[in-house]
Formats: sequence, C-alpha cells, structure tokens
Amino acid sequence: MPEKLFNMLFELERRSRLFEFIVENEENRKWKELNYSPEREYHWFIEKVNSNLKKFKIEGSVVLAIEYMPEYFVIKPFLREHQTEILYMIISEYKERAYEFYDKCKSLGLATCV
Repeated sequence: MPEKLFNMLFELERRSRLFEFIVENEENRKWKELNYSPEREYHWFIEKVNSNLKKFKIEGSVVLAIEYMPEYFVIKPFLREHQTEILYMIISEYKERAYEFYDKCKSLGLATCV
C-alpha cells in the first residue's frame, strides 16, 4: 500500500474513533469536568502523522509524532502510554480508507490508482 498516496487520509474529524478513544477513556474523563478539550492537540498530532508519512511508513510516522509532541500537551502522556492501541487504530483506519479508495477506483474503471 503506497503510504505517500494516502498522506491526507486522516481527516481532522472531531468525532473520529481515535478522538473518541482519547476523550472517552476513563483516565481522561476528568477533562470534561475541567472543560478541557484536547481537540487542538489531537489535530496537531494527526497533522504531524500526515506530515511524517511523506518520509516514513505509518508506524514510524505515529511514533515520531508522539515523540516530538510538545511536552506541555495534555494528551502526550496518554498517547505514550497507549501507543500500541493508538497505532493499531490508525493503521486500521488507514487500511479501511485505502480499501475504500481502491474500490472507488475499481468502480470507476480505472486500471491503476497509483
């Protein structure tokens, strides 16, 4: 699967599965009480993953995005602790969208989508 082709697949949807996993996790429910929304930090993370995809495979892109996230970001400790789950969710989303893309190309009768 050509990662460069899908570098913009991760939409910055507020209600993505990954965003929900981060916000609705038991550890982070306190954020609601504090009226804190990690949306800006989440968007930074997704944009960094997308940017990293220009040079690295998806696994490296996610790990580097977490590693280089500013230390003051509230979601960083959670992303580090749950890095495996986060990576799995992003890869699943990535593959799902890639298959949708290829199916659409095929339905349009395109010989190649690359």
